[in-house]
Amino acid sequence: MLNATESRVLGSALSSKEREAILTECQHIVSHPSFRTSKRCVDLFRYIIACVLQDDPTRLKERTLGIEVFGRNPEYDTNADPIVRMTANEIRKRLAVCYQEGDHSSCVRIYLFPGSYSPQFEFSRGKEPVETTVEIPQHHDSVWDEAKPEDIASGVDWHDARGRRRLLWACAGLVLCGLMLGGWLFLAPQFSSTQDLVWAPLLQGHQPVMVCVQDQIGLSTLPVNSTWADVIAKIVATHEIPASLQSNTQVPTMDFVDAQAASQVVASIDSLHGKAYMRGTSTLALPDLRRGPDVLIGAFDNPWALILLSGLRYHVLVDPVTQVEWIADARNPADRRFAGSGFIPYANTSVDYALITRVRSPETGTWILAIGGLGLHGTESGSELITDPNLSRELPRMARNTQKNFQIVIETTVINGSTGPPKVVATYFW
Repeated sequence: MLNATESRVLGSALSSKEREAILTECQHIVSHPSFRTSKRCVDLFRYIIACVLQDDPTRLKERTLGIEVFGRNPEYDTNADPIVRMTANEIRKRLAVCYQEGDHSSCVRIYLFPGSYSPQFEFSRGKEPVETTVEIPQHHDSVWDEAKPEDIASGVDWHDARGRRRLLWACAGLVLCGLMLGGWLFLAPQFSSTQDLVWAPLLQGHQPVMVCVQDQIGLSTLPVNSTWADVIAKIVATHEIPASLQSNTQVPTMDFVDAQAASQVVASIDSLHGKAYMRGTSTLALPDLRRGPDVLIGAFDNPWALILLSGLRYHVLVDPVTQVEWIADARNPADRRFAGSGFIPYANTSVDYALITRVRSPETGTWILAIGGLGLHGTESGSELITDPNLSRELPRMARNTQKNFQIVIETTVINGSTGPPKVVATYFW
């Protein structure tokens, strides 16, 4: 399979017959039952194919695709309206369904790697592109028509050319197979997106992932005062959840940002072909967390995050006197660089912090991924970083090691209540 950096994806690197074969395969795909039911997928798929064959990869950017394919305003917010990312993920799923059929006989396959909008082409060694006439339905006419291959006039006999190459492929085949076998474990991560590798430990056992969110009126609604700080300190010290936070007699309640983060996590796991379900903190006991991998949403308002993460190098704390919240570093207890605003309301411009932790917990024996901000903006920014394939590429390279525990502290600027892009400010791997 071609990788995401293969220069062969550009139209100028493709022969006339290869371009013709790509158009034929494109028409086959968009006519497939798994594709033709989604106009958005068909529109985006045709457009990106046309851009590549036209040698115009500059148009394969999220904002440009949103404007030209889906008619979005040039100033639209791609974070608030992720239609391009969502449709691209749907295309990947539908391509997988299309290619699962055993009777697929085309000489070329088309792939769309995670984290990229540039399609990749894999030509079969045992099949040659053949001349054919393809009628492409009208869509973005100017772009699509320009991308049609020109008439073949080279006079090259492809049968003879292929015959001359047989000996070369036969000699190189054994060496190539050896290199592929020996280097697969090393190279495989290079073909996976950062997002795939960050989530890999939680998905490797094929068990459903439990997404744990605070669901009771209690800790999250306590006033930020000494009593609130005492409750936090008691949970951390005793590893026990107050009875008031375990009662499920009240109607379940959930902070909107936590709910949004949880839904993003569930959607991200689904896009990686995993399964996830949500549970409220008030209904959980330690045996529930031991049944499989867990995702903990929230910091101070999720008692299980306080219990299971308080012994790690980076953890959240609150000053009982000033009520200032910060992400503490156990190796430098006096350091309060990553401090929030406490009970002081946010000004027009402020800064929030969040802690992202992936660890195989000794308390549960399972992998845990926790996302928690000092404030709601931190949680929002952290969930975007860990679930958005484009933002995930900003994570440190060590986060791609599927056997490593890690903690990442991020900073986000808040302007008039809107969260800015996440910025990694501290990391720890072990």
